Amino acid sequence: MFRQEILSDTSIDWQNIEQKYNFVCVKKHAISDALFAQLKDKF
Repeated sequence: MFRQEILSDTSIDWQNIEQKYNFVCVKKHAISDALFAQLKDKF
């Protein structure tokens, strides 16, 4: 249903959405600095 109803909607600019949201925010997060330092390269 998602593929038929949403992904096939040509009025949605999927590339723009991906560029805007397909990253890990390195400035605002709730992960401790020690843990984030270990994880950030994995994203």
